[in-house]
Amino acid sequence: MNLFLDWLKNLKIAQKELFLIAVTSIFMIFVGLVGLFFTIRSITVINDMYENRLLSVEYLNTIRANTQVIEADLYKLIFTPNPNLRQEYLADINRRAAEWQNLFQKYTAVRRDPYEIENIQIMRSEISQIANARNTIIQLAIAGQREQAYNSYQQYIILLNDFNQRIENLAAYNENEAAKAYRQYRSIAILAIILIPLAILFALALSIPLGLIISGFISNPANALKDKMEKVTRGNINIEPAEVHSKDEIGELSGSFNTMTQNLNYYIEREGLLRRITETIRESLDINEVLTIICEEVARLFDADRAVIVEYPNNQNYQEYIVRREYLANPKVKGFSENFDPRAGAYWGENVLNKGTTLAIDNISQSDTPDYFKTNYLTMGINSIINVPIMREPNKWGTLGLSTIRLKHWTEDEINLLETIADQIYIAINQAELYSITKKQAEKSDLIRRIIEAIGGTLDSEAIFNIVCNEILDLFKVDRVAIGEFIAPGDYSKLSRIVEVTSNPAIIKHYQVDIPFELNKYLGEKIVEKGQDVRIDNIEDEEVPDFYRDFHHKIGTKSILNIPIRRGDKKLGIMAIYQNSYFRHWTDEEVDLMHIIAKQVYIAVRQAELYSDTKNLADRENLLRTIINEILTSESLIEALNSISTEVGNLFDIDRVTLRLYDPILKAFTDIASQYRKSENIPPVKSATKISPELDQFLIQELFEKGEILVINNLNDPKLPEAVRDNWKEINVKSIVIAPITYKDTPLAAIFLTNTEKDNAISPSSSDLLALIAQQIAIGINMFQLTDKLNKSLNSERIIRDILFESRKQEKHDQIYNYLLEKLAKLFDVSRVLHLHYDKNRNLTVHNEVLVNKELEPILNQPILLAKFTEELEPKTYGEAIVINDIDKEISNPELKEYLKSKNIESFVIYPLAKRLPAEKRELITATTMLCSIHPKLWASNEIDAFKLAIDTTSLVYFELIERKESEDTRNTFIATLTHDLRSPISAEQKALEAILSKKLGLSLENFSDYLEDIYRINEELLRIVNNLLSIYHYESGKFTLNLQPNNIQDIISHAVRSMIPLAKDQQSEITTNIQENLPEIMIDRDEINRVITNLISNAIKHTRKGTAITISAHKTDNEIQIAVSDNGQGIPESERSKIFQRYPTTKRKIGTGLGLYLSKQIIDAHQGKIWFYTKLGEGTTFYFTLPTIRH
Repeated sequence: MNLFLDWLKNLKIAQKELFLIAVTSIFMIFVGLVGLFFTIRSITVINDMYENRLLSVEYLNTIRANTQVIEADLYKLIFTPNPNLRQEYLADINRRAAEWQNLFQKYTAVRRDPYEIENIQIMRSEISQIANARNTIIQLAIAGQREQAYNSYQQYIILLNDFNQRIENLAAYNENEAAKAYRQYRSIAILAIILIPLAILFALALSIPLGLIISGFISNPANALKDKMEKVTRGNINIEPAEVHSKDEIGELSGSFNTMTQNLNYYIEREGLLRRITETIRESLDINEVLTIICEEVARLFDADRAVIVEYPNNQNYQEYIVRREYLANPKVKGFSENFDPRAGAYWGENVLNKGTTLAIDNISQSDTPDYFKTNYLTMGINSIINVPIMREPNKWGTLGLSTIRLKHWTEDEINLLETIADQIYIAINQAELYSITKKQAEKSDLIRRIIEAIGGTLDSEAIFNIVCNEILDLFKVDRVAIGEFIAPGDYSKLSRIVEVTSNPAIIKHYQVDIPFELNKYLGEKIVEKGQDVRIDNIEDEEVPDFYRDFHHKIGTKSILNIPIRRGDKKLGIMAIYQNSYFRHWTDEEVDLMHIIAKQVYIAVRQAELYSDTKNLADRENLLRTIINEILTSESLIEALNSISTEVGNLFDIDRVTLRLYDPILKAFTDIASQYRKSENIPPVKSATKISPELDQFLIQELFEKGEILVINNLNDPKLPEAVRDNWKEINVKSIVIAPITYKDTPLAAIFLTNTEKDNAISPSSSDLLALIAQQIAIGINMFQLTDKLNKSLNSERIIRDILFESRKQEKHDQIYNYLLEKLAKLFDVSRVLHLHYDKNRNLTVHNEVLVNKELEPILNQPILLAKFTEELEPKTYGEAIVINDIDKEISNPELKEYLKSKNIESFVIYPLAKRLPAEKRELITATTMLCSIHPKLWASNEIDAFKLAIDTTSLVYFELIERKESEDTRNTFIATLTHDLRSPISAEQKALEAILSKKLGLSLENFSDYLEDIYRINEELLRIVNNLLSIYHYESGKFTLNLQPNNIQDIISHAVRSMIPLAKDQQSEITTNIQENLPEIMIDRDEINRVITNLISNAIKHTRKGTAITISAHKTDNEIQIAVSDNGQGIPESERSKIFQRYPTTKRKIGTGLGLYLSKQIIDAHQGKIWFYTKLGEGTTFYFTLPTIRH
């Protein structure tokens, strides 16, 4: 066959054409005949199929007919008593069963389609069931068991109906398929009769045109070759090689043409490569771009799998080299970054660059090179390699190398071309380095200018860091730039923030790994504190701490440069650039430029901080205004505190803000007043019950006793009590700042700023702002508390008014206090309220009791607090209530504790005395009131105040009741005494008048003079009493107006003494004066002061024995003049002293006694003076009063 094909290919063109025409004609005739054959054959097959389908229908119909006959015979067999007939039926059943089963076997013997096969499988199972059922019926029928046979017959009928239905379906299916086959047969027959002759004629008609077309196929290569040659003639050689199909004229010509174009292409591509390299060098001064283009072009020209350019910066040590560019055309080849043996790199430097010769290796495994060299490249998948030096004596720069996976022989032309390219690379490097120096200076200036302009346009330190990082990343072409700022100068435990930018998103970021404490401290102390650079070209070779190297292994660092951000002694942080893809040497120029940038960053950050401080000040003022507005506009304290918590949380960007109120009376925190959470994911502190007493006590001591803001950045601080640390951890605290809220040294609340995720809370400057916020909150809380107190006072006033109103209706002690106890039980929701009296043994005994809880046992008339216990429960100061919230915690005496528990008392409040009673009346109160709770209860200060007010009010009502009775008794006594005293002189005057009118004394006036003098004196005394009563009325009603004039007190005293001399003579009393000289004039009502002095002298004369010595003295003390009236009488009894200035004294005395002193006190009070007395039984009494020299 191959010989025939070769013979055919080598025929001349004309011979090919004639041969193809003949073959084509024969083929077309053959096709027609074959078509006719297969058409006739297909008709035969269709005819057979048609006949088989019809025969299948006949089989199936016959089977169904036989089964129906068998069905009828079985029925007759069951019910026919004639044995002969039974034998006939039985024979017919067996014959027909055998017949239809034989027909079924014939039906299934023919090839069937899937539908029929599926039904046949089901029918085979049904045939077995039908045969078994039929045999069972026959046996039962022959045995004479008709009923059982008939029951089996019914089951048989069901099976047979299903089988016959399937037979009927298959018959219908075959009839339908037979009809289809017949229609198909008719169509094919008609189509074959028409198409086959036409196909033969068509083949004959196309043979000649087809031959011509085939000859055109033969001539096309010749024409294509002609066109290619014309293009080459015109200078266009970028054409595809001509295809060589044969050894004829066209094939030979195509082969020669291809050889010619290949040679032309190689030389043109070589010259083009050199030209492109030269143009690239001329047009681009970026050495990296030039080296990249050269690697790709050379690899493509030489069909190499890898091209690499390596620089050897130290000609004395070829162990130091830098892979400047590497191009991998084949991904199967491993590059330098994958476990490259550095000794192989040193081998090229020593044997190629150092010697200045090219080294070409066609087969590495058979080369005369060191084993490590062979192993290294064979591991990389390289079998052939060539390296040429890039140098120009005496300057040696590096090498250019090509590698292939396949074995390759490096020709002399290829070596020469590579050496030429290496020369061009050296020229490009020198030009690029010259340009690079100039460009770097320009870029350096431009970068600094851009950084200054960029950071000058923002006052956000975060934005400044991002701008600088991006600019440095672009300029230095590094993999990562990072700027870190420490928490505070000197505190290098942690970076407060890190801003970093990477060249590739896949590079691991700082936040994705844990930064060890030692690393932060190392960087802070070595770089920031000492101002030293850390310049590492190879992280593996440098002597650095293990934690430093381990951390940089985690983030993939190969080379790193750290620069401090500081200015003089002022320190900020650290700036670092990283190279992850290769080892990089950091030049002095790069380090100097980084220092310049670091200085600009420091200046910009400080400017931003200054702006931030100014902005924060404005934000503070705005927040403070907001807080004040919330306080003024909110309807309740809780609403205001909720708004304030939200504002504070947003301002400080805190996870959770909590406000807890503090009761200064109970010296304890109450429940949580408000709470803000940054998000729903932050757990709330649902109740103050989550906060331990130890934590509350710690907070009270730190906040209110020390008066300082509490900042906790580290919960593991050993200075914190263990219980405090544990409790804070339970409520998800990582760091917390707490500010006390006090108003005029009174603790009101505390505000808690909590972070649940990060350790550090807020900066020290923010603490100052928090203190200002706390002051405003304190003002607001105080304002709301005043309002709340006012409302509670109004409510308490209403309750007290009810108590006052109802109590005044009562007339007995028990009525008053039973009503009070009922009100207190409802008001304070307690189980028991007691009113206690001291018995003779100082035991507090239940005098009145109200029980709300009927299950409690009454203790009326029983001692509740024995004398030995009352000392612990007595108030330390007057008017103090004794509050016990929990007897288990606050009662120290175990016996007292057990005693109270026996009375079902777990918490109570005792108010021993009526606070608002006058001091002289307190001794009358010997009772106390007690609120009792069967559970521990935290008694609020407002509850205690309301309780005390209710007791005070009730005590006053009760005292008013007592005083009212005493007053009525006093008034009655006074009226009786006054009536008696007025009746005696009036009776004497009446008798004198009767004696005068009786004319028994004659008509001479001398006989009446004594009587008339008595009448005059009596009338004068009565007039004085009446005037005193009128004056008292005027003073008490406020209608009396003093006639204030400048007066000399000595003159008034002298006038009063002269008026009292007659009375003194009657009592044989002596009046002397002792008045300081040159006393100033004072503004007084002369007549009223004269009345006071006269009254005091009169009392001294009248209420002492005869011969009493009376002294009136006056002298100046400070801004007052003090007057004293002394006598050496018997003194005032103890029982009368407390009532000496009362209006209605209960002691029965002579005319005017009591009114005069009461009036004197009214006069002295009106003059803004004071009046008092000193007395001693058996020695006498002195009454003092003062008058101011300067009136207010």
